[in-house]
Amino acid sequence: MLRAARKQSDKTQAQVAKEANISKAQYQNIEYGKSEPGVLTAIRIADALGVENPKGLFTPHPRPSGEKPKSNSLPKPSVRQHKGGNLP
Repeated sequence: MLRAARKQSDKTQAQVAKEANISKAQYQNIEYGKSEPGVLTAIRIADALGVENPKGLFTPHPRPSGEKPKSNSLPKPSVRQHKGGNLP
């Protein structure tokens, strides 16, 4: 969605990045789905592209079939045993 909006605006990645006040590399990572923008960055990108509602620009990219989603959660803490009972 983001790439299509950029193409429709007839701007390069460098132009959008400059207008959104981010690096070209950061913009590329967002466009390629390697990272997600913060709220303010998303709004600045949408403004640079002339899009009123940025929500639709940053939908997750579909995964190829069979690929498992990446877990962004931290590992669960282990429980230690001691004489008084369990400690977190």
